[in-house]
Amino acid sequence: MDSVFEVTYQEIINNKVPTKLKNLIAVLIESNDSYSPNWHALGFVHCKLATFSYGTLRLHIWPPQERHSQEQQHKIHDHIFSLTSYVLSGSINNEIYNIQVAQKNLASTQCYDIDYIKGGAKISATDQYYNETQLSKSLVEEGEHYNVLSGVLHQSTVPESTFVVTIVATYDHKVSAPRLLGPINGPESFIREQISYDKKKWIKLLRNIENNL
Repeated sequence: MDSVFEVTYQEIINNKVPTKLKNLIAVLIESNDSYSPNWHALGFVHCKLATFSYGTLRLHIWPPQERHSQEQQHKIHDHIFSLTSYVLSGSINNEIYNIQVAQKNLASTQCYDIDYIKGGAKISATDQYYNETQLSKSLVEEGEHYNVLSGVLHQSTVPESTFVVTIVATYDHKVSAPRLLGPINGPESFIREQISYDKKKWIKLLRNIENNL
């Protein structure tokens, strides 16, 4: 019998509405010591729920009116995997971008490579300069899915005052460095430390989700 995590993963990958969400959230609350929620530099609380041979299942939560000090200003990035995300609560803007190579003095952004290391990530400038153009901006409402293919530059935005929750299924993982578009004259490299999210707050968020299912 498949676990609640695998069932949810398969449903999301196939753009179906997850049917086991109450069970999944109940497992997370009951076994909260088995999970390690962290603040993501893009502004949400991130927790990996399950890892399969073909991908992962993750929970992303934007707590209302709560952010962390190391949230990065620049958020346009890509992934080394493709993903399908289901909006469990609230709404989210999925913005897709294209880039054009430019000379440094005419560019709006520089590309940085991300190398995940123990306890965080190393962000390194590449001396590759671009101008970015927004290709699309889609508002994804509660109960809807959106997809982002590996290598596609995008960012997700939510209003700070709203409670937004997404469940993300990843697949088609590749061996390469994800990219981040950052400042022209940023540091050559820097370390972004992992920031744990308070477990009591985490359980409170999960109970909030549970009460609204």
